[in-house]
Parts: sequence; structure tokens; C-alpha cells
Amino acid sequence: MQDLIASSKAKVVGYKQTLRALKQDQAARVLLAADAEEDLVQQITEVCQEKGLSIEKTTFSQSDLGKLCKIEVGASVVTLLREPGQSTPDQQCLPGRRCSNHADH
Repeated sequence: MQDLIASSKAKVVGYKQTLRALKQDQAARVLLAADAEEDLVQQITEVCQEKGLSIEKTTFSQSDLGKLCKIEVGASVVTLLREPGQSTPDQQCLPGRRCSNHADH
């Protein structure tokens, strides 16, 4: 996971940017620091549940997560962003549901 976080160019760091990415359906993976504050974890969890996205709690401290993201302060949450064209959970094809991804339904 360390390599994934450090090498990812498409990511946002921090609570506010994560909420923005989630609300704009840009988030692919949400990664939490092991020592993230419980109220922050709860708020992020609620939005992720609404979006059908799971949260991964890392073994990294906020300080370590910040260093992996090449910032000088700690990071409680890091969000890896979707690749262009990657569907979000609510855009996946489901039986009996119209979608814009395919012409046949």
C-alpha cells in the first residue's frame, strides 16, 4: 500500500478535499490513518456509505501518511481518485436499470 500511495498522482489529501472528491464522485479508494480522530472517521464513513464506497484503515500514523504524500504535515485521510472513464458504484450496470454506459439498456 505504501507504494500505491506514494506513486499515485491522482490523489487528494485531507478531510475537506476528500469530502469534495466524494461528493463529486471522483473517489476510488479512501485511506484513513490508524490514528485518525473518531469524529472524522465517522463523517467520512457516512459519506462513503452513501456513495457505496468502502474505507480502508491503514497501519500508518497521520505523520507517516503525510510523509508518503510528500507533505510536511500529517494527513488523516488520503483519497485515490478514479481514472477518467472509470465507473462509480452507482454507475455500474444493474439488471433492470438504465445506464449511460451501454446502448443496449
